[in-house]
Amino acid sequence: MKKTMELTFMTIEDWIETQEDLPVDKIKIISCKDCNGSGHTECELCGHTDLCDECEGTGKVTDYGVIQFMYDIQLSRDLQNFERYKKAVGLL
Repeated sequence: MKKTMELTFMTIEDWIETQEDLPVDKIKIISCKDCNGSGHTECELCGHTDLCDECEGTGKVTDYGVIQFMYDIQLSRDLQNFERYKKAVGLL
């Protein structure tokens, strides 16, 4: 029987809560670029209008700025460490 492991990452919102000294004053709420702030998008094929997937119909999204970059670096490091661990314990 083959052993398996699953890795679940924290959301950026949860990660921010665990960090100290982040420039949280740089977080901004901005108009969604996918729907231009309307909350709705139009299908390019049939013209059907639906709620925007990016902003979930609010017309606004969170711009994390440099915090997003820091979070992405942490995710990359965590994934590398997980791969090393799987190799060390024979899961690869």
